[in-house]
Amino acid sequence: QRRLPQLSGRLLILGGDAGLESVVGALPAAAQVKADAGQIQNILQDRGMTVIRGKDDYGAPRLTTSADGNKFSIYFYDCDPGPCDSVQFVAGFSEGAPADMAAINAWNREFRFGRVYLDDAGNPFVAMDVMLSGTGIGKRTFADILDNWGSMLADFRNYMNW
Repeated sequence: QRRLPQLSGRLLILGGDAGLESVVGALPAAAQVKADAGQIQNILQDRGMTVIRGKDDYGAPRLTTSADGNKFSIYFYDCDPGPCDSVQFVAGFSEGAPADMAAINAWNREFRFGRVYLDDAGNPFVAMDVMLSGTGIGKRTFADILDNWGSMLADFRNYMNW
């Protein structure tokens, strides 16, 4: 599975919470990604992805798209009163031989990001949760998350020999 980029260079340690708030507060609001369906849809579209916007069974936003032929959805959680606090990336697979529970458990032990579970029909689903509450996360970090997600889906297909 693709590893997230390592930090390089010097580390600046700030004294007290006030120092950290002044640095974080100095960042432009547009530099942060929040659990906002419109903002995330725009980011995906800027990456050349076709996005279908809808709602889940509870009325919360849901975005559906694909990466390298792997269809997936992004679900939004804890949205009342808004903005939402987190998102969940989910991709389901129904091709290939039925998934073996031992293989699924091995994946969950061996791979750090994302988890796999089986639905009632025995089809595997890969899921990854991302917290975006408060001020959100930086656009570069969110781009790394998207790249990691795409790599994880490809890794899962390879792992299952599909």
